[in-house]
Amino acid sequence: MMLAVSAHDLLPLYLSLELMTLCSYILVGIRVERPTSNEAAIKYFLLGSFASALLIYGISLTYGITGTTDFPGIASALSGHGPGSNVLLLVAIGLVAAGLAFKIAAVPLHAWAPDAYQGATAPVAGFLAAGSKAVGLAALGRVCLAAYGSESHVLSVLLAGLAGLSIIVGSVIALSQTDMKRMLAYSSISHAGYALLGLIAGTPEGASATMTYAFFYVFMTLGTFGVVVALGERGEKLDGYRGLAAQRPGTAVIMLLFLMSLTGIPPTAGFAAKFYVILSVVRSGHIALAVLAVACSVVSAFFYMRVAVLMYMNEAEEPAPSRFPAPVFAALAVAALITVIGGISPGSLAAWAVSP
Repeated sequence: MMLAVSAHDLLPLYLSLELMTLCSYILVGIRVERPTSNEAAIKYFLLGSFASALLIYGISLTYGITGTTDFPGIASALSGHGPGSNVLLLVAIGLVAAGLAFKIAAVPLHAWAPDAYQGATAPVAGFLAAGSKAVGLAALGRVCLAAYGSESHVLSVLLAGLAGLSIIVGSVIALSQTDMKRMLAYSSISHAGYALLGLIAGTPEGASATMTYAFFYVFMTLGTFGVVVALGERGEKLDGYRGLAAQRPGTAVIMLLFLMSLTGIPPTAGFAAKFYVILSVVRSGHIALAVLAVACSVVSAFFYMRVAVLMYMNEAEEPAPSRFPAPVFAALAVAALITVIGGISPGSLAAWAVSP
């Protein structure tokens, strides 16, 4: 993951992403005694292989057109072309974008996420939701700005389509989910769309907004999955949260904080993150996309706050969960602290994501 986000060449980027993804296949299917884990790993592997083929084919076309895979070299070679003048270049950009869109589970390359999250153990699902998405966004942002920056008008249309579809599909389908991990999978799809909004402008400021979103998203997602992990099998189904506030008030408050942040309710880091990317897309002139993003945020409030209603307005059907181990409590405390600070003083943390 560290190699992928620091790569300045398409080939090291591809190799590091594939090494990360191969490990993810194994993690999803590591519980070999569970048929659902095996099925999820196979689906993930097959779709991932297809996406890898798209990515490497796009890289090969880029090399054929520019004679290099180095980001500055690609940018230099493309600067002499008129925007949109080379059809093969447009195909190459589309293939590279599709391969990277798979890593962040953006529509239409999202089908692996719900099955993989549901079949994997909760810690692995949390790792995929936070880690792989942050890496994919960082890699996509670097490629769009450093390599294909001269084709920003093409990328703008492509990314706007990916963002809009991801926001709509993720928000709408999550409404009907009864499995917590599956609901969070569709939630992560919609959040991938929100994060892509910052890249549409094709500016360093927009990329900074995307990375700010990714930074805050990692903590609020890990916090949510941390509660799921701590509750065990009970935390993997929505009905398991019935009456949790009466049994474990502190756990319910922490979960409510993360749910509010994922929804984008102030004063949480999720609100600040959405504000930055929506402001970026407004400044780039895509007003309709900004309105769509705000409208889908309202839709997402339904399935996030449904968990809050179960915790606070229903009676428990299961015995009280045991006390959290100290490491789990510490992880939740850190995630909650970042989520609160990010909402009250977002500039103090967002500065880390500002492009030089």
